[in-house]
Amino acid sequence: MSILTTYLTTQEIVNGIFSLLIVILSVSIGSYIASKYFKYDDKIFLYIGISWIGLNQGWYPSCISFLTTIISGMPIPDPLYFLIGNIGVPPLAFIWMIAMTDLMFEKRKTGILSIYGVFVAIYEIILILFLFIDPTLIGETTSAVDVKYSSFFGLYLIAIILIIMITGILFAAKSIKSENVGNRLKGKFLLIGFITYFIGAMADALLNLNIILLPIIRIVSIFSGFMFYLGWILPDSIKNKFGIKE
Repeated sequence: MSILTTYLTTQEIVNGIFSLLIVILSVSIGSYIASKYFKYDDKIFLYIGISWIGLNQGWYPSCISFLTTIISGMPIPDPLYFLIGNIGVPPLAFIWMIAMTDLMFEKRKTGILSIYGVFVAIYEIILILFLFIDPTLIGETTSAVDVKYSSFFGLYLIAIILIIMITGILFAAKSIKSENVGNRLKGKFLLIGFITYFIGAMADALLNLNIILLPIIRIVSIFSGFMFYLGWILPDSIKNKFGIKE
């Protein structure tokens, strides 16, 4: 731990460890969900799995910077931090919306995706322009493992989070109303997952997390990942616990 504390404060170490855990879990859960495409030949699993990996992209640069600081004593440069944390958000958010329109709004799919496509494309274009013009227009790193975004990018990211939460809750509500017992249970897990994801993401974006709040909010984010997994996969062990036979 003495090597860590040479370059990082206790709070930065806690932040970095939780970022690493969230990245490992999101990639593992997302990859597992996506792999179900090959079993069921259903693209929804592929879309959802890939999206989940991307929805936690904000923690990737924190994780990488934490590791580079441990290894070399140097965090990653600000432009690279912003690039890693944001460049994939628009396309992966769009993939999420493809899945949601397939599941709920198929008749209005073209219109919804066209509008949403323009929305996320604007974000991507401005991000790339600001990276070349002046990265401080995007935000500034407050430590090796944390960043404070400018008002524009902060609001844009919050808007994307809100859209994901709203569409997710709508789908969860639809599942809860299903006649299929398994789908109803999946819907409940998804509802919990989306609400806790929203709480974790918004708290992370809006609050100045101290050494006490930081682990709590990160645990909420990790918990949302497990709920997300149960909502899409619902393992046999969980079905058996709830007496579901399909």
